[in-house]
Amino acid sequence: MPTVADLLVQTLQAAGIDTVFGLPGGENVAVMDAFRRANFRFVLARNESSAVFMADVTARLTGKPGICLTTLGPGAANAVAGVAHAYLERTPVLIITAQTPEHLLAYHTHQVLDLGALFAPITKGTFTVEASNAAETITRALRLTIDGSTGPVHLRISNEEAAQPVVA
Repeated sequence: MPTVADLLVQTLQAAGIDTVFGLPGGENVAVMDAFRRANFRFVLARNESSAVFMADVTARLTGKPGICLTTLGPGAANAVAGVAHAYLERTPVLIITAQTPEHLLAYHTHQVLDLGALFAPITKGTFTVEASNAAETITRALRLTIDGSTGPVHLRISNEEAAQPVVA
């Protein structure tokens, strides 16, 4: 049974995507490792908004959704300018942000933001990926970037969930 991170990468590969832009961190190491195992090209950016702009341009050049990965909290917040640009330009970009595990949110104050609320006004949708909904949610989010009026979609995934086996 693949992990949630493996399923994410397999879904992107099936869509003909092989490049991701972003910044790694401890909060997204399971996803980064899945990208590495699948020989994805990871382009390290110096700022999260720059990573989104790179994904935006890639989407325009390839006709496929551009992919961006950020850490949680301030890292995700740094991506807002790029995501807002993609929203205004209707560019299909999938932004994947790290997320503090749900059961720890009540105990963490460091780097915790309501990422769904942050990205809701500037995306076509924002979703939390869990082992129990991974296949449906990842597929839906990727499809939503290109359905109808194209635009960015936000996925948040905790490192804990990313390392879990997919629940069928």
